[in-house]
Parts: sequence; C-alpha cells; structure tokens
Amino acid sequence: HDTPLKCIQYTDSCVSKEFRGHGIFKQLNEVSFERFFNNGDLIFNVSEESSKTSHERLGWKYIETFSSLFKINNISSTLIKLNFNIKKLSNKRVWDPAPNTHTTIPQQLISMRDKLLNNRLHIKYNDTTIEWRLSSQSGIKIFSCEYGYLFYKIGHLDNTTLRIALIGEMLLYDYSKAAIKHILNSFIHAYQIDILQTYITIGHPLYPLYIGYGFKHNPKHKFINLGYRTTNKELAFACQSPTNWALCTMDLDTF
Repeated sequence: HDTPLKCIQYTDSCVSKEFRGHGIFKQLNEVSFERFFNNGDLIFNVSEESSKTSHERLGWKYIETFSSLFKINNISSTLIKLNFNIKKLSNKRVWDPAPNTHTTIPQQLISMRDKLLNNRLHIKYNDTTIEWRLSSQSGIKIFSCEYGYLFYKIGHLDNTTLRIALIGEMLLYDYSKAAIKHILNSFIHAYQIDILQTYITIGHPLYPLYIGYGFKHNPKHKFINLGYRTTNKELAFACQSPTNWALCTMDLDTF
C-alpha cells in the first residue's frame, strides 16, 4: 500500500570453480543478508535454473508469478525470415544502440501507475528513476503516442532479418483493451516488428491486457525464477501471493 520498502535486487553471485564446495556461496549469502537487513526490508532475484536450487537450500523462497510472454505478429513472414528453422528463435538478440537522450514523462502517467499499483509490491518510478534507467546505455528507448508511453529495446535475432522488440513497461492514460491495442499497433507499424516480447508478473495491471491482445506464455519457460528473502513476517506473508507482485521487464537488471 503506502508503505515504502527498502529493496534490492540480488544479482550475479558466483564462486570461482577452484573454490567451490567450501561453503563460500552460503557465506556470501549470509553476510549479504546480515548487512542488508540491518535497515532493509526485501531482497529479490531472478535465478538461472541451476542456481535456483542452491538458493532454495539457503532459504530463498520462489514464486511462480513472473511470466515470460511473446506475440508473433505475422507467422508467415516470421517463418520466411527464419528460413523455416524455428530453432533460430533462440539465437542471440542483437539490440540497436540507444541515443543518449531523456524524455520527460507526464506526471499524470506516473500518478496513474502509482494509483493502480498501490496495493502491490512494485518499484516506485519518478523522473529521476526513469532518467537513470535510460542512461544505462543498454538500448532502452521510448515510444509515445496519444495513449501513453512505451519503454522498449529493439533489435534483431542474430543471423536473421527478424525484428524483435522487448517491452520494458508501458505507462497509459487509460488501462484498457482499446488503449493497449492502439499503442502496440502503432508501435509495430512504426518499426515493422515481427515479434513482441515482455516479462511481467501476473499481479501487474498490464498482464491481463497483454493476454487480451494476444500475447502467449513461453511454452518452455512460462515463468522465470523469481526468488525473495525478507525477515519481516507480515511482508513474507504478502510475498507468498503471486498476485501481490507488480514487476515488469523494466525492473530487471538484464533489461
């Protein structure tokens, strides 16, 4: 609700091969928790399948809520661009470079998002946050129209001409089927996108709109591995519910 929580995303913990099997990974976790929870509330991570098991043994809780969604806009042309080899869908994503610019987002859109996500676990956005995110030099851009703003990365699949867009977040004036249809259709037409992709938790207000627009769950990885830790019992209870989370691609370190 209106309670601000100090939260971090725990990423890239690793022990060199020659030092594994000595409990160092466990100690890294314990020292991190001890330092953070002196005045922190919540830690989350997104784990590879292999590290998920290790984290679970150390007390991390995992929840199926962070969905992997995609939409193929034209199946025939997509197959042609893949030379009818669907294995190429797993090729490396090559993102177009982003210009080092910042667009001021209307405060009305930020306020609308805050209102909708108020009773969910979510990352608070403001103009400073967005400017910092866009300065990452990772290819993030903004598309805007009369219905709102869309954060995205655009590129192609390596060794193909297939155009793919990864949606980070959308800020809409009206969270409706008509609005999401208009902004996504305009975006696809402007950049000739073959495949749309995004990651979003099922408690995010955009999740049902994506599904209504025609996005499908990735059949191999319906959910990515969202893990969390907290020492607050009330917060731990809230974290157990998949619909209490409202995270999106924009909130991930890999975007």
